[in-house]
Amino acid sequence: MEATILHSGFDGLRFTIQADIPKDFREELASAKQHAKETYCDCALEFGSVSLNVTSKGARGFTAHTGDHGAVWLFQDPQDRISNNPGITPSTSVPLALPRPV
Repeated sequence: MEATILHSGFDGLRFTIQADIPKDFREELASAKQHAKETYCDCALEFGSVSLNVTSKGARGFTAHTGDHGAVWLFQDPQDRISNNPGITPSTSVPLALPRPV
């Protein structure tokens, strides 16, 4: 398959999801965030088939990433939610390609 570049210059993609994370996932994130604060390092979290590196950042929620070439995930804490803010925000800076058959 050949592809034609439709647009170049994308530097990332960010979108929001209006949802709350489940209670058990929130507890795992809170524990990982606390560990990251205590060790000054990201904390690896395996939740089912999902692998995340949880950071110590996120004043009223949790920040995690999927590696150097993955996405950053921002999760609002459902127990301390900012009103009118999305519950989940994934953001990626991986170069995007939009192929179109020629």
